[in-house]
Amino acid sequence: RRLPEFLPQDLSNSAWAYAKLAHLDEPLMEGIAVASMRRLDAGDAQHWANTVWAFAALRLRHQPLLEAISAHSRARIREFG
Repeated sequence: RRLPEFLPQDLSNSAWAYAKLAHLDEPLMEGIAVASMRRLDAGDAQHWANTVWAFAALRLRHQPLLEAISAHSRARIREFG
């Protein structure tokens, strides 16, 4: 499958796995970031927390992704338990 076809869990799991292995593949992480921004409404807080953790663990600062997740989270803050 191609990244645009991935579900939010697939995207966050892929990012997490690469980060856990400390393997930086910048083109892949860029693709994950772009695909994640397109799927924000389909994911939940855990998916996006894992994605942000993975980028941080790899020391990648993808500002558009961070801003998109932040804005999305602020809009849904009441849903968080």
